[in-house]
Amino acid sequence: IIALVAAMLIPWNGITLRAMLFPVLAGALLGVQGFLYLRMLEKEDVSHIIGFAYLYPITVATLSYIFLKEVIQPLGYVGMLLIILGAVLLSARVRQVKFHTSIWLIALLILLVGLDEFFIKVGTGEINEWQGVVVNQLALGIVLMCSLFHPLVRKGFKAELPTMKWAFLSEIFTFAAVLTLYLAM
Repeated sequence: IIALVAAMLIPWNGITLRAMLFPVLAGALLGVQGFLYLRMLEKEDVSHIIGFAYLYPITVATLSYIFLKEVIQPLGYVGMLLIILGAVLLSARVRQVKFHTSIWLIALLILLVGLDEFFIKVGTGEINEWQGVVVNQLALGIVLMCSLFHPLVRKGFKAELPTMKWAFLSEIFTFAAVLTLYLAM
């Protein structure tokens, strides 16, 4: 709803389907990340695994180096080292993680978040920030709405209807977060 309202308020002349490709991919990946994150929470305590999710900047930096030929400054390597150290410290109780059931989920989450932000980075070259955010959030919404085809999600959806105002508030923050990411890129 937020993305649809924003879409009506911004100009769309001159935008090609090709320009929307990367924001669509980024939004779709954001939706898949949501599913994956909830799946991980079924198997692990969030405090045991959340630190690992913050390893994604390394994925973004690697993809940017390979595909965009961006060179990382020495201070960037220090930053990556701090990210790795911080992720490990946040997940200090790493021995409690059931890696046999979660390692692939954690690795996939890191990859998806990294790809999401890389696609945002690439997409900002052909589309302005507001257009990118709107396309991104529309794709995210479509992916999330597809989850209603699953019986357990439908059952859970009905139970969550009374808390819809909180979901809407959460989506306002998600929209703002994606907007700041597009502006930063």
